[in-house]
Amino acid sequence: VFFALARAPEDLFLGGLMVSATMAAGLVVGIVFITEVSNEKLRGHFLSLIVFTHSCGVLFSHILGEFLTYKTFNLSCLGVSLLFPFVFHVLPESPSFLVLKSRFAEARSSLEWYQGNDPEAVETEMLKLLNAGKNPVKNQCKTIISSRGEMITLAVIICLSIFAELCGTTVIETYAGVIIKDTIHRPDLASENALILAFIRFFAGIFSVYFVEKTGRKMMLTISLGVMACSLLMLSIILKYSIHAPIKYSITSYVVSTRSQDSDRDVLLVSIVLSIYTVANQIGLAVGEIVSSEIAPSDKRGMLMAIGGTLKIVTLVFCLQIYSYLQNKAVYFNYVFESVCCLIGMLTVIRYIPETRGKSFETIRGEIEKGIWAQRPETSSRTHERFTKTPTDQ
Repeated sequence: VFFALARAPEDLFLGGLMVSATMAAGLVVGIVFITEVSNEKLRGHFLSLIVFTHSCGVLFSHILGEFLTYKTFNLSCLGVSLLFPFVFHVLPESPSFLVLKSRFAEARSSLEWYQGNDPEAVETEMLKLLNAGKNPVKNQCKTIISSRGEMITLAVIICLSIFAELCGTTVIETYAGVIIKDTIHRPDLASENALILAFIRFFAGIFSVYFVEKTGRKMMLTISLGVMACSLLMLSIILKYSIHAPIKYSITSYVVSTRSQDSDRDVLLVSIVLSIYTVANQIGLAVGEIVSSEIAPSDKRGMLMAIGGTLKIVTLVFCLQIYSYLQNKAVYFNYVFESVCCLIGMLTVIRYIPETRGKSFETIRGEIEKGIWAQRPETSSRTHERFTKTPTDQ
């Protein structure tokens, strides 16, 4: 409403603030809700679909914006926003929430609806919810602070949330769309260029949904961060050495002012590199959200994910500020910074993030509390044990 009826810049600022806050909260709540109602074996597919459809919706809106007027576009978005709560209200409440409120009969009915009347699955999930709901809601913060496992879980969620933005998720997504859009110097082909990026994200999302349960989460996340780091580093090299004309703020100004063959070649290289980054980012972003939801206990998942989402927004604001600052220094500084963050994130995943695919929450929690993934390999521990035993023990 603020966007459609805006009469001053303050209206746009207030509308943008409200949209950003509610979109971030909606993504967190949606991911938590899907995690609570889905079967463990299919949870990865559903969470990948959440991230995939969100990206497709953003790009579809970008394409519609080329054909609709400003007010018509915002009113159409308003209609979708009003339709969502009515559709969502028809769905049964989350069984986890109902158990925490001691509404056990409703929780069982909700589970039967979501699990397709599978008695074995309903009984198994109901027992897990009853065990997880023993701690009172009012003691959640105290439990998180006092438990080593909860603190490690929170640290992992915060790490995944922060690195998702430090690695350039929001900044590069927007910038990639602009670069691909400006590769062809004809304004009438703007929607076609936006469609290129939409197809890239579409196929990357299909890949993520298909392989998320066939490949380890840790492997996909590590490879995604590695490819993103290489893409950003290559982009930095291209911007520093391949472009011969002076750049004041961005490649866009360079593309508009230059029409040489070298310019077209450089823009094509940048577009290819950013497309590779977009594919890797689409896959890694989905896997990161899946891992965050799978390692959190059901009775504290909402609070832990909310903390991670809040810090993600704070990190996004920081990234936008540092992006503007570094762009004024040199156009490639920002991408060097983000490539370093990708490398740090990749090493962090290898060292500290547990593998969650195909594991129950109890198994994941046991690994988190014991630190199994952070210990040395079994061969090293055996070697150490052999040399530390006394002759009598041997």
